[in-house]
Amino acid sequence: MWREEGLAGAMQCAEAPEMLHLTAGSPNVMESTLRLVAELMELSAITAPKAGGKDYIVTKVIAGDELNTLADAMVQYGQQSGKRNFDRDAAGVKAAGAVLLVGIKDARPLSLNCGA
Repeated sequence: MWREEGLAGAMQCAEAPEMLHLTAGSPNVMESTLRLVAELMELSAITAPKAGGKDYIVTKVIAGDELNTLADAMVQYGQQSGKRNFDRDAAGVKAAGAVLLVGIKDARPLSLNCGA
């Protein structure tokens, strides 16, 4: 699910207890840690200052089985479009513990004049 909550949603820490369940020696400590780092990066993207105070940022953390789904879709897109290196990048996605996707939605020009 894409997160579009902006600053107000980012500041709600309802997920914090689940994020802090790391235990030394746990078999999933690496997976949990990588997901936590990706979620912290996501929080940074959501709460970063935006031009004109407008928030058009959408984010998604991909981990676990979703990584394979994303990698497979990347390979398929590369083959169908004839674009190179999607297979190479898909291998990197499969090897990753988590991926953070950051995009923009419904952004409009702000017509700001920086005076340069």
